[in-house]
This record gives sequence, structure tokens and C-alpha cells, in this order.
Amino acid sequence: MIIVSPINVTRSLLDKRSVKSLLMPAKKYCAMRSDINAEYPRLRSNDLKAAAKKVFSDSCHTRFSEGMASAFNLFCERRLERLDDNDGEGDAHVDDNSCDHLLLVNWRHSLFDGVCSPVTGGFIDNDGMPGWDSWIALVNLELTARQHALLCWTPEKLVESVDDALTLDAAECMSWLRWNRTKFEIVGWGQRSDE
Repeated sequence: MIIVSPINVTRSLLDKRSVKSLLMPAKKYCAMRSDINAEYPRLRSNDLKAAAKKVFSDSCHTRFSEGMASAFNLFCERRLERLDDNDGEGDAHVDDNSCDHLLLVNWRHSLFDGVCSPVTGGFIDNDGMPGWDSWIALVNLELTARQHALLCWTPEKLVESVDDALTLDAAECMSWLRWNRTKFEIVGWGQRSDE
């Protein structure tokens, strides 16, 4: 069972409606970014950098806490403010009907060895963290030893390179999340999306 876990947000099961509402601000923000058209967009805007650093103050070594969840909520608010400042710029490029290319990152299991960074052009950094512009939610992975994960969106042009990164990552700290008619399912830690 996957549950949205920021403390300030009502805990709820991760369903298609909730994911769409969480996903759209990230997709819209990424669409208005100038580097989204680059071959390897890093999706690490300066506008959100300070807010992102408050969420993961110690990068992949940051422990989940109530303070982290609050910082994540503030990060999401900051992104919404930036979207409001741009009056919907980029909205025309966003498919709001899909919940595709969702990536779970169990940041505490990362080996922070940098193996994923070159193959993704820096979208996943040396600590195994995806670009903050793509962050969607912190989720609780109940009934597993992995506990908390970061849910992110991956632009279509990066799916293949992230797929490759998953197979290179010895820690197997990432998994695709796929909608399977009635619920979201974890594809498998360290597994390609097509396996």
C-alpha cells in the first residue's frame, strides 16, 4: 500500500485522482522551464533550489521527519507561486490525462556513488536524487522495509536513460510506479519499466 505521507496533508491512499492533482504542478513547472527542451534536462531550477535544499538538507542522507514533510509542503507551495507568477506559461505542452513515467526514489538506500548521473545527464545527481522540479510527493511505502520514498515525474525524453540508470544502480533504490487498472504498483526496485 502506498500512502501520501507529508504530515500537513491528510494521509490518503495513492490513487489516480490524487496523483494527477499532485503531478500537474510538477509537469506544468517543468514545461515552462527553458531546459526542458535540452537533450538531458536536469530540472534543477534556481527558483526552487533553496526550498529543495530545506527538504533534503543532507541530500540522500536526510532522514524522514515531520520537519522534512513540512519543508516538502513549503517546496510545493513555492512551485505553485512560481506557476502563478508565470500565468500558466507552458500549460499548452502538458498532458493532464496521464500518470505516466512516475519514479519512486528511496533516497536513504542510495549508495551516492554517482553512477546514475552520467547516463541521465545529471537529472539524477551523484547522490541518486532526481531534479527537484520533478518532485511530486513524499510517500509512505507501508508493509515494506523501505518505508518512505520520493515520488517524481520523469519527462518522456529521459525515460530511457532513467531506465538504464535503474539497472546500473547497485543499491536498487529506484522503481517505476505503474497504474494497473485499479491501483498503483511498484514495478520493482532496480528493474526497467519494460521488465
